[in-house]
Amino acid sequence: MSNSELLEEEVASDPYQVGTTIALTALGRRAKSRGELLALLKKRGIAEEVANAVLFRLQEQGFVNDYEFARYWSESRQRTKKVSRRIIIGELRSKGVSSALLREVRERGRLSKASWSPFKTWLLWSYRLSRHARVGNLL
Repeated sequence: MSNSELLEEEVASDPYQVGTTIALTALGRRAKSRGELLALLKKRGIAEEVANAVLFRLQEQGFVNDYEFARYWSESRQRTKKVSRRIIIGELRSKGVSSALLREVRERGRLSKASWSPFKTWLLWSYRLSRHARVGNLL
């Protein structure tokens, strides 16, 4: 029997347990959003209703929290990579974080303007220069 046949047989016997194991294993590597976990479970052959039940249970237990994930992700990206708020929001959307949750995180000030202050400083400094100097500075 191949690995895929064994997985199909195991999923058929207890899909909830298999889904929980897959999700917890993925969360052991790094924090993930609910959307990422749902996509992973579907990809691994777990039915959507079972996947939602698994994720609901993991949310109750505190293993899955999109708000905390978005806060952690944005702070980490700003601190280590100095990525702009717009890029961070795009990354979080691609990871399945809802727009309403992104607005809430942004309104609470979690996505600070600190990540784009060097650009803002450069922009103010270069504005004082002539147009020719600004264009030369970009090249």
